[in-house]
Amino acid sequence: MLENYFTLIGRTEKLGDNANTFYQHIITMIKTIILLLLTVIFVSLGTALFHLVRKKDSPEQMVKALTVRMGISLGLFVIIFIALATGLIQSHGIGS
Repeated sequence: MLENYFTLIGRTEKLGDNANTFYQHIITMIKTIILLLLTVIFVSLGTALFHLVRKKDSPEQMVKALTVRMGISLGLFVIIFIALATGLIQSHGIGS
């Protein structure tokens, strides 16, 4: 999909034979970003759990950790939606 985009904007002569390699690097980068964001989401959830169990007198920190988790989750959803819409990642149906 991205190769067609580069052809449309006339940039294939700049990329030459490296267009496929460039495409693979973008896919790898997006997958790495998704994994890092998932890790940050789990760390934020763990922090909220810690403040819930250990520090019962300060619920503000727990709420802050859960707010950060929600913001990162929303950002992750947007990144995945854009990657699906542009064809960088493809969904695989269950049982296909």
